[in-house]
Amino acid sequence: IGIKKIPQFDYSRPLLRKGIIAGKYDSLKTIVLDCPIYIGNSGSPVIEVTRVNFTSTKFSIIGIITQWIPFDESSANIHLRNQNTIYSNSGYSIVEPIDMALYLVSEYKKGNN
Repeated sequence: IGIKKIPQFDYSRPLLRKGIIAGKYDSLKTIVLDCPIYIGNSGSPVIEVTRVNFTSTKFSIIGIITQWIPFDESSANIHLRNQNTIYSNSGYSIVEPIDMALYLVSEYKKGNN
C-alpha cells in the first residue's frame, strides 16, 4: 500500500487494523489511522472518545485528517509496452496531530498582528 516514492508512513513498522490509531510516522510526526477517508474529508477533526464512567464520556480532538493512503495496483503488458496503475482506497488515512495545527495557527496570528 502507499506510494513508496512519496512515503506516507514507516514501511519498516507494521500497521494495526482495528478502527484505531494504526501507527505513527516519526520522521513526519504524523499519525496513521485505520479509517478510510474520501474526497472532502480532509480538514476534518479526529476525535478521541474516552469513557470516564457509566454516565460520562470525554471527547478530545487529537488531530486533523490530511490525506489518504492509496493501494497501488500496477499491471504491465510487456508485448504491447503498456503499463497501467490504479490507486484505490487502502482504508488507512494520515492525520496531522492537533499540536502542530495549533502551532501553525498561532504562528499565522503572530504574523498578521
